[in-house]
Formats: sequence, structure tokens, C-alpha cells
Amino acid sequence: VRGIVEQIIHGLRVFQRAGMVHRDLKPENVMITTAGQVKLIDFGTVAVRGLAEIRSAIEEDCPVGSVNYIAPEYVLDGVAVMQSDLFSLAVMVYEMLTQAQPFKMDQVHRRGARSISEWSYQALTEHRPDLPRWLDLAIQKGCHPDLKQRQQAYSEFWNDLLKPNPDLIRSFKRRPLLQQNSGRVWQVISFGLLIVVIAQGYFLATG
Repeated sequence: VRGIVEQIIHGLRVFQRAGMVHRDLKPENVMITTAGQVKLIDFGTVAVRGLAEIRSAIEEDCPVGSVNYIAPEYVLDGVAVMQSDLFSLAVMVYEMLTQAQPFKMDQVHRRGARSISEWSYQALTEHRPDLPRWLDLAIQKGCHPDLKQRQQAYSEFWNDLLKPNPDLIRSFKRRPLLQQNSGRVWQVISFGLLIVVIAQGYFLATG
């Protein structure tokens, strides 16, 4: 996975230096040659700095790209920056490792997004408990719904994928338990409620 991601980042840096944002980064637009070279394709949705002020003959009534990979700020406000492509990349990394998506987007597909709260991250370790928490934190930061909370450079994201980031780990430990592992907390609560219901039924049955 790191080998693929490293090459994707090289391509995205070329876009960044040219003042461009891909805006439709997803698995279908990443091609791997028989020699193992990764190539980004489909530049039809690329945003170019300096051309945004020019009124296009084709108005975009809704954001282009796949909602499963597209950044929230683009869906909600039509804003596309470097961190928007980073979001898409982080989602792809998550998917490569788990064969699943970090966000459940059913409601967004049905009625559209209303706020960044529509993007609720599912811990990587829920699918792959064998993977370290620090890797999960790196990916979670990369696809954070708030672009200001993401890594501010591709190099930061890459470094976070290579080794534990002490700042991310400290920040995680300071979170409330519900935010650290919401899935496990709700499982415990549900189990506790089930025990209560069973106990009440037992006492009612025995008088």
C-alpha cells in the first residue's frame, strides 16, 4: 500500500506545483502498469488556479467526482484545495487496507449533505484489529471532515504513514472515551441494556 501511495503523492505534488487540484481522485482514476508504475488519469475535472475566475460555459450545478471519495468542503461549498485531494487519498488508503469505506454515505447519496457531521469516521481497527492505532490516527487525520484538521502537506501525511506521530497519539489519548472508540462504547452500553431487560423480565416472570 505504501508503495502505491508514495507514487500517487508524487503525482499529486506535480498538480500542486502547477496550481491544480484533481478533484476526482478515486481508485478508477489510478492506473497501475504491468511494470508497477502508478499513473493518475482523467483530468476532465481538474481545477486550475487562475482559471476559477473565468466563467465557464458549463456551470457545475453539483460537485463533480464520487461522493464516497470527494472532500466535504467541495460537496458543501464547492471549495477544492490541496487538502481536498489529500482527503480522497486518505479514503483510498483506508479502503486498500480494509476493503471498506471510512464513512457511511447512504444519507448523503439519498438527500445530499447538510454539514460535515454527515462524515462520521469508523476506526480502521474495527475492520483490521491487527493494524496499529497510530496508523489509524494518521489516516483519520488525512480524511478529517474539517480540512483545517488534516495534514497541511503531502509530506506530513506520508511521514505519518511511515511511523507513529507522537502529537497524534497524545491528542488521541486526551479525547473522551466515546470519541476514542465509539463503536466499542456503544457495544458495551447495548450489552448493559440487554442485561437490564433480561433481569427485569426474569423478576417479572418469577413474581
